[in-house]
Amino acid sequence: MIRISVKSTLFRKTSLLALCLICFGGIYEKIIQDRAEKVLVLDPNISLSRDELVRAFTFIEKHSRDKKKKFLPQESRVPCTIERSSLLNGYILSNFKNDFVGFGAHKHIKKVVLYGNQPKVLAECHADRSGQAETKILKLLQGKPGIVPYYGTFAKSKKRFTIYLEYFPEGSILDKLKQGYSFSEQEILHIAHDLVNGLRSIHDLKLVHRDLHFGNCLLRRNADGMFEAVFVDFGKTQPFNRLNGVFPQVPKSKNPPEILTTPLYLINRYQADIYALGCLFFHLVWGKSTPWGYLYNYKLMSTFSVEKKKRLYAKIVSFYALTKKEKINHLLKKDERTSFDKFKIIIFNMLHYQPNQRPTLDSIDTFLQGF
Repeated sequence: MIRISVKSTLFRKTSLLALCLICFGGIYEKIIQDRAEKVLVLDPNISLSRDELVRAFTFIEKHSRDKKKKFLPQESRVPCTIERSSLLNGYILSNFKNDFVGFGAHKHIKKVVLYGNQPKVLAECHADRSGQAETKILKLLQGKPGIVPYYGTFAKSKKRFTIYLEYFPEGSILDKLKQGYSFSEQEILHIAHDLVNGLRSIHDLKLVHRDLHFGNCLLRRNADGMFEAVFVDFGKTQPFNRLNGVFPQVPKSKNPPEILTTPLYLINRYQADIYALGCLFFHLVWGKSTPWGYLYNYKLMSTFSVEKKKRLYAKIVSFYALTKKEKINHLLKKDERTSFDKFKIIIFNMLHYQPNQRPTLDSIDTFLQGF
């Protein structure tokens, strides 16, 4: 009787353990599949299929205690490299098809998948020594509104840095414009609100971005399908107190007209940035980079001829009045204006040739808060 009881108890325990393992295996498999599905939601255009992601994630879980840091495609049987990352506290899937994102003067960017409890698609930026200065700025701006989320930097040497940022699957505003995408009024107002918040985050730290153009404005869609916008690329960002001898903006057409008549050290950097942001908004609404960008360029801005600068400045003042008459004078006469009508008027105020006539970021944000 005793033997039978022992055997029965042992059988029941073994059966229970087997049942637990089967249930756990099912839950485990479901977790892996859910994580793969999340990656596909984050980036529907990623070249890794759902099956490949599941195989890669299963491989990682099976080898999570392996001290080997890097697994090649022939080992994992998926078309990517898998590498342990202590910096990001997870595993990086890289070197897969169509992973190229873009490049700049000082960096090469590709997308990677970060596998952990919350999988993410990241932009892996390979930068030269400028990456060190950019990392300092990214750390200061980490978590701020309107700024690309930052995850960390790996220093390969004093001249080579790898910066990890959140990947934005919609690309930049410049990409969208090149594709012929036409932004709706509501989308423009949402994007404007995000970019105003981003510039305010920069100004609150007494910094100036210095490279404000649509290639540095990234987009993604939120749960409601509306665009979210953030600023990226802080390689030229500097504190205000170090900018006395340089132009406010690197893109020539984004520099304000007062640069022709005012010494660089006297230019108000906040107002110059508001002008540059107004140029971006003008482009979104009217499809031109600036109302009068072709009237002056770097060569004319750097000329020593005071008379030539004065003549050019007078042309800009005249052209401002002409463009305002063409674009918004009829709006100023309307008794009732739509939100977008009011936004058009704000844009022209942001582009005013007199810096003290431009609105503050706070006043622009107050208007845009409802969008």
